[in-house]
Amino acid sequence: MARVAGLDANYTQARTFEEVREMARDLIALALDIDETEVGEIVVTENDWR
Repeated sequence: MARVAGLDANYTQARTFEEVREMARDLIALALDIDETEVGEIVVTENDWR
């Protein structure tokens, strides 16, 4: 599980820590109804990953 701060639906899943950034980008784009290319830099910390 990974948490994306600032979104109402703020959790996503990834199989590995390396996949978290990609899954977070997908969640942000879906929640904001924008293209994935419009999502800026994503910073992932160990506290966001479970």
